[in-house]
Amino acid sequence: MPIYAKIFSYLRSSGETKGRLTIKAHIMKKNEYLIIIADDDEDDLLLIHDVFKSLQKEFILHTVNNGKELLEYLDTFNSLDGGSKRAVPGLVFLDINMPILNGIETLKVIRKHHRFSCIPVVMLTTAHDPDTIGACYDTGAVGYLTKSEDISGFTKKIKDTLTYWLETVHHPINV
Repeated sequence: MPIYAKIFSYLRSSGETKGRLTIKAHIMKKNEYLIIIADDDEDDLLLIHDVFKSLQKEFILHTVNNGKELLEYLDTFNSLDGGSKRAVPGLVFLDINMPILNGIETLKVIRKHHRFSCIPVVMLTTAHDPDTIGACYDTGAVGYLTKSEDISGFTKKIKDTLTYWLETVHHPINV
């Protein structure tokens, strides 16, 4: 596994980088996946980071703190890199309740963009409200995971979701 796929640095600095997991490079091998997590909760980010670390698979993890940051990051995939567009992310975990731009509004923007419309987006939330669940699926979410205080249960949900989207199904992530 290349060193850049192993590198995760958890930044505990002040300002906008607090709680953000970052990567050192965006160069991906063919069998690697870029996974984005958009969540403003530091504890949830740490938990999800630990789940990913335990999987010992080849992926690159990038986190953002709100929907605006996610859209800005996705916009970098439209720029040319060596004469061609970069491969799009293979999966996005998107928190619903975030500052600046919430998850549902962010998902609406993602689904309107042809290049990103095929990216699987799984919503993360503490809400069990049927109206919220319906709004997420109506907007184009492929999954809806509830965060819980049961760490082992939440860990299993994340692992099962990753297994399904990265190993079981085939989807056109690099169109």
